[in-house]
Amino acid sequence: FGLKKEKKKPPPPGGGSPPPPETGVALLGELKKREGKFDLMMQQVVATAKSETLTSPNIAYILSQAVLPRPRGMGRGRIPPPSCRAGWNVLMNRLAFAILDADDETLATIMKSLVQLRVRPSPDITRAVDQRFQAVVSEISPSMLAIMLRALGSMGRPSNRAMQAAAERLSEVVNELDTKDLTSCLRTLAQSGYSPERKTLDRITSELVLKSQELDMDALRQMAASVSKLEGGPSARTPESRALSLCEEIEKRVPELDQGYSAEGTPSAEGGYPDEMRFDTMAPEGKVAREAAGIVWAFAQVRHEVKPYIMRSLEKRLIDGAHSLPPKTLINLFWSMARLQPQWKWPVEVMHVLQAAVVHKGNGLTPGGVGTLLWSLGRVSYQATSHELLEVSESVLETTMADVDAYTVSQSLWGWASLSHSPSPKLLKSLESRVLMFLPKFNAQSLANTIWSMARLGHLTNADILREAENQAVKKMKLFSSQNIGNMLWAMARVEYRPGNVFINEIENRAYTVRDHFSSRDVSNAIWAFGRLQIEPGVGLMFGLENATVQELPKFQPQHVTNLLWGFAKLRHTPRDSLMERVLAKVQEQLPSLSGQGLSSCLWAFARLNQPIPAKIVDNLSTQVLHNVNSMNSMEVTNILWSFPRLKVKPSQEVLTALETQAKTQIWDFNAQNVAMSLSAFAKMAYPPQTALMRGLEQHAFMEIESFDAQALANLFWAFAKLGYKPGPDLVAVMENRIQNLIDDFNSQGIANILWSMTKLQQKPGPELSAAVLKRSSKLIDHFSPQGIANALLGFAKLNIQPPRLLLDTTEKRVVELLGDLTPQSLAISLQAFKKLNHPLSPKTLDGLQKRAMALATTTRATDKSWILATLDSMGVTPSKDLINAYETATNRAVSELDGEDIIELLWAFARLAHRPASGLMMAMEESIARHVSTLGIEDLTGVWWAFGRMRSEPSTGILNILAETTIGVVDEMNAQEKNDVRWAIQKLELGTNQQTTTT
Repeated sequence: FGLKKEKKKPPPPGGGSPPPPETGVALLGELKKREGKFDLMMQQVVATAKSETLTSPNIAYILSQAVLPRPRGMGRGRIPPPSCRAGWNVLMNRLAFAILDADDETLATIMKSLVQLRVRPSPDITRAVDQRFQAVVSEISPSMLAIMLRALGSMGRPSNRAMQAAAERLSEVVNELDTKDLTSCLRTLAQSGYSPERKTLDRITSELVLKSQELDMDALRQMAASVSKLEGGPSARTPESRALSLCEEIEKRVPELDQGYSAEGTPSAEGGYPDEMRFDTMAPEGKVAREAAGIVWAFAQVRHEVKPYIMRSLEKRLIDGAHSLPPKTLINLFWSMARLQPQWKWPVEVMHVLQAAVVHKGNGLTPGGVGTLLWSLGRVSYQATSHELLEVSESVLETTMADVDAYTVSQSLWGWASLSHSPSPKLLKSLESRVLMFLPKFNAQSLANTIWSMARLGHLTNADILREAENQAVKKMKLFSSQNIGNMLWAMARVEYRPGNVFINEIENRAYTVRDHFSSRDVSNAIWAFGRLQIEPGVGLMFGLENATVQELPKFQPQHVTNLLWGFAKLRHTPRDSLMERVLAKVQEQLPSLSGQGLSSCLWAFARLNQPIPAKIVDNLSTQVLHNVNSMNSMEVTNILWSFPRLKVKPSQEVLTALETQAKTQIWDFNAQNVAMSLSAFAKMAYPPQTALMRGLEQHAFMEIESFDAQALANLFWAFAKLGYKPGPDLVAVMENRIQNLIDDFNSQGIANILWSMTKLQQKPGPELSAAVLKRSSKLIDHFSPQGIANALLGFAKLNIQPPRLLLDTTEKRVVELLGDLTPQSLAISLQAFKKLNHPLSPKTLDGLQKRAMALATTTRATDKSWILATLDSMGVTPSKDLINAYETATNRAVSELDGEDIIELLWAFARLAHRPASGLMMAMEESIARHVSTLGIEDLTGVWWAFGRMRSEPSTGILNILAETTIGVVDEMNAQEKNDVRWAIQKLELGTNQQTTTT
């Protein structure tokens, strides 16, 4: 086939593999003979695999040769060529043992070579290096310390013991290190995350401060950043911080960045930028700008409060040289800007120039750089971010999606969410798949931030992401901070995703652990989320969150206050009085800053909590509604209207008119709930809206009828009836049909309200609906309240719906059970309804009703007393003397407070029973009639004559004369029956024979 036969290579002298040397020195000699031929070295290693000659110096020599470029060595490849793999495996298996026997120079060579080869050492090798380093570090030279520390840091995260030993040695030789090695050692210590003992750190840093004047600017910057980390960062800083001292030295050097720069004057007292300071354009702009950027980065690392005139000097250099800065430096500047907030806010000019520079060099951006850039802009909430910059960042991520790592995904999403910028759907979809891939790799903060960001961007819709995020959160819950808890809960609540019980238990336990660290935002987000997800936290956690609220309340922003109150209300959790007083004071303080949504949330929460709220605060909130009403949406208007009746407050006519006007404006955004709640609120406040709004709500109810649930339907019917507004036949027809379809969802109160409303509107239901209502009432009869029973019975009676005997018997039994809860009105209505439904009550029931009526005599209205007495009489039951006497006594006490109609009702009731009240009560009733006689209609006037005649009382001459004069004045308007009734009364009273009257 045209293939050449491969020639076999001749065997080495002696035949087979090279002979194994007898000693390590001999092996080293053999290896040096093969210098520059790495494959032959590996063959020699294989030959000596089972001997003791493969010592640490030999391994160090082999590794130093392996770093050579191929084909002489391995170069920087992690995988050796095929011809070397057998020897390489032998080498790696022997390496850990060799390291433990190595001296300092050999160890340094091995470590340096492994780093250069980019080898990922096994855990055994890492432990061996760490252990051997601790053993030799106290004896190594200063230059060797720098080499070994760099290598140790590059190989992985060293142990604290190794870092402690390195710090001790560094403190001993700090004076002997040159600037480069000293900077390298400090950087490695800082990056390891180890915090040296205070004494050790003081020895190192005190020498640094003494040498600071000798250091160049680059070394100063690097050392300031490293020392800040070693001191524990800005949060653990003390006034004696060496990092601050180094930053102060940097500040002194700022004017020396370019030769042409001079500052003949001094900063003004206000910290202004002296006019004499100028930028010499003759200096290399790129170099000066890079130096300035490096200084700003160092200040940001340390969070140093820079003097204003120094910062302005650096800003001028950045503006002039920004176009020559590389992309990485530009990204670092944005990061520094975020770190220096809020101590320093960059001027708009600087931000504009830096953004333009990034856009110009967009092709050089990396995915990680884009993530840092977006995070930085989001951190300072820079809403003036240019559209071009956002487009460039999206373009970079779209074209490099395969290289986007977990850091970039998390930071980019968080930045966009904080800037309220939504990237293209295509990019979000791509990032969504990356999120699902990286969720197991995220730490606690990245996990919470990513889920929060996706929820805020409205793109947290993938159920797989939510479930995986929940699982990962459970695994990492012990690392969650209070902020992570608040963000995670908020995100899940935002998309209405209710997690499982395991997650709920874990996050509650963690929240309780970190309860003292909640910020104002964290606590408001957590309580809001618990409320939205209907997760009721334990008593201990709620107490802890209340304490956190008290502690953080001075820092609460208006949004935090409204979220807090809304969450409490959704949970129906009433905070303790001391906290509620402080929250109310905070609401009063922030009243001018509350938005329409905030006002709506506050009023709704106060109403739902059902706690007494000072009238002044409610009045102030109502007044503030006027200033924000035009910005309110349909739900906010509805919630405010709903709140007023619950708070037992009727706002001014001006407020109600404004809300009505806004409701008309937002009418097309009303849903079924809005319609029902608004009408119900207007009805409870006895405020009939204008016809235009009523027709709009009626029309909207017709269109949204399929969205009404049972409660909304009952409220809608009740509101129409209460407002005296009869809806059109089309709406009534669809309402009745909807009620019939949802009849099994109605509770007892809903059934009672429907029957009462139909009675009030004189709207008789069809046979099918009547049957359905009767059937549902039979099932719910044990759940009816006293007023509900009264309304239902009255509805049956008025609408000519005849309940079956079994239902009436059960209803009577329910009335007996509720005797102690019956109100005068419910008692009177129930009695009247039983009479109209021709249901005979048992003697036991009648006796119980009369006794309950006696107990309520002092609170019973005159009309109800009249109905009760008249109904008993019409049922063929003679009211007991005790009941009549109780009503007489109660009337005698309150007769001066009764109006004419009340007196006539009672007079008529007593007359029907042929009961003549005591003379004292009769005189009081006569006086009341005389006072109100001018307001009596002909029917009432005739009723007074009839009552006096029926009781055969002896009215006083004065009242008779008044009645006579009034009757003569209207006699021409009386019909025949009314004249006959008056004539009959006169005959019964025998006025024509015994008294001189004007009635002839």
